[in-house]
Parts: sequence; C-alpha cells; structure tokens
Amino acid sequence: MEKSELILVADKKKLLELAKGSKLKFDKQLLAEIAIAIALFAAKLNPLTAVVSTAISGTSIASRIFRKMKEKDKVVNDKHEFIKEKILKKIQEELSLSSEIYCIDPAEANSIKLDIGDKPTNGSFYIKHPLLDDLYIRPCDYETTLAREKETAFRKLASSLGAKKITLKDAKFYDQKGNLSADTKLPHAVSSNVGISAQFNKSGELIREVYSEFGNPRKEPYVLEDLKKWTEIDPDLRTMAHDRLEGHLLKHQVTLKFKEAFTGGGRIAAEIAKKGLDIGGSISKNISSVWVFEVEYYPLNEQS
Repeated sequence: MEKSELILVADKKKLLELAKGSKLKFDKQLLAEIAIAIALFAAKLNPLTAVVSTAISGTSIASRIFRKMKEKDKVVNDKHEFIKEKILKKIQEELSLSSEIYCIDPAEANSIKLDIGDKPTNGSFYIKHPLLDDLYIRPCDYETTLAREKETAFRKLASSLGAKKITLKDAKFYDQKGNLSADTKLPHAVSSNVGISAQFNKSGELIREVYSEFGNPRKEPYVLEDLKKWTEIDPDLRTMAHDRLEGHLLKHQVTLKFKEAFTGGGRIAAEIAKKGLDIGGSISKNISSVWVFEVEYYPLNEQS
C-alpha cells in the first residue's frame, strides 16, 4: 500500500455498484459479469435465506445444506475477486496511473492515515498527499493542498533565511486566455484556495499590507531540511534561497506563481470525477495568479 498513488475504500458490493454507475469504458462481457455479481449479492442478502437456514438448523440435512452454501459462497467470492481485479485494472488504465490502485474494505480503513478530522467512507477515493508519503487526502483537495503547501514553504523559507518582514505588494489574476481578469469577486476566492491571507477593496484591488513579521533569527541563514525539495523543484523558491544565501541581500522581491492547469494529482482527481466516481467533493479549480512579495532581511551582523 505504501507505493499506491491512489486508494479506494469500498466493500465488495460497493465496488460493483461504483463500477456499474461509472462512466468507465468496460467491455460487454465485464459489464455482464458485474451485473451478475450484483444480482448474486442481492440474492445472498435475501431475508428468506436466513429464515430457511434457521428453520432447518439442527435437522439431519442441515450440514449438507450449509456445506453447499459455503461452497457457493467460495465460488461467488472467487468470482468477485476476479471481477474486482479487472475493475481496478480498468480504472488504473483510464487514469494512466503508474502504480496499482489499492482497494481496502471500510472495516480495515483505519490503517490509512488521513487528513485531520477525515473519516473513511465506503466508495471514496483517497490520493497520496503531494509532499507526505504516508498521508492520504480526498482528491478534490489535492490542488488547494499543494498551493497552500507552497505558501507555507515560502513563509518558512523566509524565516530560516533571516527575514525581518514580508510585505504583500501586488497580486494579478488571469483568465483562461491569459488576460488579466476583471472579476472583482475572484481575488477573494483565489486567495482562499492558495492559502494567502490578503485583503481587497470593492474594486478587487489588493490592499498592500505587512504579510508577516519575524524577530531576530537565532541562526545564520539556512534552508530547512523539509524545504530543500521545494528549493530544488520550485523556481520561485529556488531563486529566493539562492539570492539570499549567495548575495546576502537585505531586501528583494519574490514572486509566487500558481498555475491554472491541473498536473499530477490534480489531473488524476479531475479524471476520477469525469468517470463519475467519488472524489470527496468538487474541485476548486486554480485560477492562474501571480503574487509579488517584498522580503526584508536582517543584516547578518545583527543576527544573534
């Protein structure tokens, strides 16, 4: 399970129902097998079965009947496992996943480490957190989680580099054609999605303000261990770290960019939703935005 990009929490019956109600392109034979398996589950859950079983319990023919029922159950379970593998393989193929989907029964779902306050629900998908390998989140939250992690990484990096003050100077928002957006309601929604605390006037213009302030740093400028990955893959943060460590800057502007297009886990979440499967809610689509911050640092000789 550790290598699974995607986990599906579903019992046997729920998995069949999800497959039948989805927009996955199953072949006719598999669709027929799914329909038969659902019918078998319905027959197995028929209350009459329990009544008959109770009535014959203790009779001379009870053991033979129960043995036949167990044999039938084994055939049904074996058939279900076969269908289950084909369903999961089909989902993996249509989502273009590099790893197999791990399907777990709700009764065993407590073994999955989920976001704080989340509880596993029957029929739901969970995707690996963009940074934490042992944590799984709802696919609908992937894009906002990644954006907020970048904002957090920015503030933590500024702190470890010896920042005194961060001021939010400008913010721009772009529509799908790459033009500046004139929607006055958009800035509030986007700032919430990316985790940037900002104030805007009625015209949608940014109110310039101090974003964060820090006390005297206790160490020489450095990059926290958990931020090294960010400074390797993100050009905005890589430039920020380089300019401070190599140039000993006292003040400079840092630009954070958030793209509109879904990539990685965000793309997977969007594809799951297109197939008519549960991603835990609606995806808050990112709007392309650019945020300009001014970072003022403590002089090195003032650090204690």
